[in-house]
Amino acid sequence: MNSARVIRAFALLGATVALAGCETAAISSSSGGLPAANEITIVNNQGGRVLGYAWRIKKVNELGTGVRFAGRCASACTLYLAAERSCILPGATFGFHAPYGSSAKGNRSVRSFMLRNYPAWVRNWLYARGGLTESFKVMPYSYARRFIRPCSKPARMAAV
Repeated sequence: MNSARVIRAFALLGATVALAGCETAAISSSSGGLPAANEITIVNNQGGRVLGYAWRIKKVNELGTGVRFAGRCASACTLYLAAERSCILPGATFGFHAPYGSSAKGNRSVRSFMLRNYPAWVRNWLYARGGLTESFKVMPYSYARRFIRPCSKPARMAAV
């Protein structure tokens, strides 16, 4: 993810645009909000502010941190699908909807940003279901596992 593109997109929008399920999982460590380990596990992440997730994914990719999808990842959390190193465990699902919380123009810009940053297979899945709309869409494990490699070991208990 190009950091200049992230900064430009959010300079236009501000940091106030949020997605449904605004409970952003707390991530604490000495690495500025990213786990100290070289891997994070997503178990029940409801999403939150797109700007925060865009920053996290940028850092995950810069640091080479692996992302393990082990449960529900919804809303802004789905930006983790842009992680360069990821794996999936049975039971993982991904929930999508259009962003809201800003002006109509801001919401359109955030939606465009999200779609540009999803892998092509995610965009294709969304477009086949009408796009990124107000309607909540759930991508099942059975579809995502075709594009994300399976994890080689069970998830650890610590989750993001």
